[in-house]
Amino acid sequence: MTGKIIAPILNSDQALAKLQASPHPWHRDYLAMYSSHWQGIVTDPWLMMLPLDDHLVHRGDGVFEACKCINSGVYLLDLHLERLAASAASVFIDNPYSRTQLRELCLDTIRAARVRECILRLYLGRGPGSFTANPFDSVGPSLYIMVSAFHPPQPEIYTRGVKAGFSYLPVKPGLHARVKSCSYLPNVLVKHEAAGKGWAYALWVDPDGTVGECASENYIFLDEQNYLVFPEAGRIIDGLTVRRVRDLASSLTEEGLIKGIKQKKVREDDFKQAREIMIVSTTINVVPVVLMAGRPVGKGGPGPVAGRLKDMMEADILSLKMSAAL
Repeated sequence: MTGKIIAPILNSDQALAKLQASPHPWHRDYLAMYSSHWQGIVTDPWLMMLPLDDHLVHRGDGVFEACKCINSGVYLLDLHLERLAASAASVFIDNPYSRTQLRELCLDTIRAARVRECILRLYLGRGPGSFTANPFDSVGPSLYIMVSAFHPPQPEIYTRGVKAGFSYLPVKPGLHARVKSCSYLPNVLVKHEAAGKGWAYALWVDPDGTVGECASENYIFLDEQNYLVFPEAGRIIDGLTVRRVRDLASSLTEEGLIKGIKQKKVREDDFKQAREIMIVSTTINVVPVVLMAGRPVGKGGPGPVAGRLKDMMEADILSLKMSAAL
């Protein structure tokens, strides 16, 4: 073979030297990582690598969870580990780790990061072995636990609210929608559409007008009869934060702030008369939507239910009663 060589062949020392010399701005947020390939934890961002032949990488063949650590407590960690195990079982990924082992590995990785607040992400993959779509080519499952810096949302999103709209891109069907899988290309495209239109979030709508979820968030809304409405399961991820919001919201009926709680199949038209619309997720808790598809929501500003739920969630997180303490 002849021709000019434009890519040098590096030895291991040269390759490592290039990795160390090539940081990017996000590296400052990467605090610690456990890898089943290392069988240990690293704190140098340039070592936080995955094998390209891991099916998690080249096929999106894996499942994941993300939760946050606030004031040295990992919020809803046990529920996240329970859902991770359920997701893995749904797509036939062997999970060789017990709940206790995973829990301790998570806490050890956060301790290695030496922070009291962070985002914790777990990835359970099919593992390395060939570049085919055949899941049986893998040598065994892989586990990665990533700890990164937590940047709280800007206060303005709670005091001013955000814009949202509807996306009509193809909705993920059935199992793909219910399992927290790493096959996230459809979600990425929905987020891309939202950003292109100047929205903070886009809600998926299927061809029959049923509203699904956002790219990586859930939603709730207060209907014209003052019921707090949660979308029914089936075409959406069973969000753990929104589940906790539902538990906390039950007291709002006693306070007289809402008439009650409903769970139903939500249609696009349901949002036209909504008094409040809220986006719910791990990182933001509860954020009010003030403009939906160009239409003002309620009086055009954040409503009292969104504010009350935000305060309740923050108090719940700080109480540590639903957290795993470091």
